[in-house]
Amino acid sequence: MALYEEETFAPVSPNGQCLTTSAFTLTVVVVFEFQVPIHDLPTISMLETLFVPINRRFSSLLVGEKNGEKKWKKVEVNVKEHVKVPTIPTGKSPEYYEKYLVEYLLNISSEPLPEHRPLWELHVFPCPTIRAAGNLIFKFHHALGDGYSIMAAILSMVKRADDPSLSVTFPSWNSSCTSSKSESSHDVKSVLKRVPLVSSWILNTVRDFGWSVLKSSVLADDLSPIRSGEVGLEFLPMDISTMEFSLDHIKQIKTSLKVTVNDVITGVIHLGTRLYMKCKDKNAGDKKATTVVLLNTRRNMEASNKSSSEMIKPNVTIPWGNHFAFLQIPLPKLSNTSPGYDPSPNFDPLQFVYESHHVIKRKRNNPAAFLTGGLLDYIRKIKGPETPARYIYKTMSNSSMGISSLIGPADQMSLCEHPISGIYFSVAGVPQSLRVSVLSYMSKVRISFAVDKNFIDLEKLKTCVQNAFESISKAALHS
Repeated sequence: MALYEEETFAPVSPNGQCLTTSAFTLTVVVVFEFQVPIHDLPTISMLETLFVPINRRFSSLLVGEKNGEKKWKKVEVNVKEHVKVPTIPTGKSPEYYEKYLVEYLLNISSEPLPEHRPLWELHVFPCPTIRAAGNLIFKFHHALGDGYSIMAAILSMVKRADDPSLSVTFPSWNSSCTSSKSESSHDVKSVLKRVPLVSSWILNTVRDFGWSVLKSSVLADDLSPIRSGEVGLEFLPMDISTMEFSLDHIKQIKTSLKVTVNDVITGVIHLGTRLYMKCKDKNAGDKKATTVVLLNTRRNMEASNKSSSEMIKPNVTIPWGNHFAFLQIPLPKLSNTSPGYDPSPNFDPLQFVYESHHVIKRKRNNPAAFLTGGLLDYIRKIKGPETPARYIYKTMSNSSMGISSLIGPADQMSLCEHPISGIYFSVAGVPQSLRVSVLSYMSKVRISFAVDKNFIDLEKLKTCVQNAFESISKAALHS
């Protein structure tokens, strides 16, 4: 009997426990854009032979125990139940199907996954849109895994479009261009120099940990054009749209400023968001606003140093599940600008990149995020997953926006010999009016926005982000 239970049941990761409570439930929607029509894509056999065998979670149900903890229970999978093909009018224009796809994404994002079968679905959208000849939409319950787990799953199914015998590679993203000379550990002066650094590290840890706890309990951001403060934001209708930037262009900015690609992207999003806030409310440049950034907590995990063959061995190199922590990053203020899209001539847009760089570097280099995670895990063991789940919910709802980013393949992929021209993802169920997802693929960075449909002007926000990118690019390349 013990052997049967061991084979049939598997524990849900600590973070995954918090994502399966009554407090809130998150789902991840991943969209594959295809270069060619997908009418002949062998969907059922692909799922049976390539997808379901990747990990037992894709053939398991979530079952609860008396203490609120949940486990994965292995079951037989009827793949046909997981495949959805919408009834779509024929003979329409790509523009029509583009709008139809957006509405379809909004509808499936808000619908809960049935609990009587494994927590994933595949939606086939065969009609040609503006960007693609056809789309496949994977919908995952977030308890199945985080972005790196999902990327591992994707890489288990695809091949390189140019040469299927080669492994998919990843771009270098977060390596800073700064360098430093190593100092001898026997140098007394070197040791003395480290004393204030250690003191600063301790102070930063205490400050960031304390601020994180307060921000997730009693300190809420100001109401603003990006934070309505309305209860139940996770259930309101959302609008989804994406935009692209050249990864090579971003790397040029990174090299010029000696920061990381992630710093540049975060700085662009922060500046664009502040410009939008200022455009909607001339007094919003000074309003208190915070971004929740997801931090991968896997040890020794650098996607740029991993081949796809390594990533698809999740039980060996990259543990499955939800291994993340939250970094709470304040949005720099934007007081010395005129209302509208463009900052004043005396404004330096690079401050948004540099502030993102310094704050993220400081928070990544001290254990405050891990201490918060340890605290939540301790609370979960004592009181069950509902209490830390409410803490995480409060962390998100007290903040103004969220950013999750993922490094995608540098090479074009194909699925069953159908070339994939683009990928993007979005997270649903988050109690925020503005959510941003970032994914690189080939030579592009795709930014996906999900916003409260009746509160945020999505097209105006995208215009502000585009202007922010151009302002930062111009300032960086002439600095």
